[in-house]
Amino acid sequence: KAIFSLSEDDVDKRDVTSMVMAIDPKNIELAKSKIKKFRREISNTLEKGTPQEVYGLTVSLIPLSRGKK
Repeated sequence: KAIFSLSEDDVDKRDVTSMVMAIDPKNIELAKSKIKKFRREISNTLEKGTPQEVYGLTVSLIPLSRGKK
């Protein structure tokens, strides 16, 4: 859906970004908690008013490296 949106939707109607970070794994639980809070806050913000569009929001926090377990 994101790839389709890049070619079909005006830039003012979408936001497609990503980040790659080096992190300390002990911070994962805190990050997950903050992501959960963000999802609730953004939902409350965007669902105000009269709905006219349907949007999808995807937030992924996944390991890219395969270090020691």
